[in-house]
Amino acid sequence: MISAIIYDLDDTMVNSDPLHERAWEELLREHGHEFAALPEDFRAGFVGMRIIDILGNLIDYLQLKANKDDLYKKRTELFLEIVRNEL
Repeated sequence: MISAIIYDLDDTMVNSDPLHERAWEELLREHGHEFAALPEDFRAGFVGMRIIDILGNLIDYLQLKANKDDLYKKRTELFLEIVRNEL
């Protein structure tokens, strides 16, 4: 019987920020951009945002010719692959 569930929403148990950053790096590289080249204040604004909302901002900022839902699916696949292999 499960008596408790812990949700790690703020990296209390696992620091997943570097893994998320790697997923962003790989996704943007596929579209000819570098995540690290984005202004720091722009990237800092992503903290606490949903992935789908971040993608909307990136599409607008980088003028990507891509479908947000397709990017979301690909970004999720990249992140889960990184988690499976490295976490």
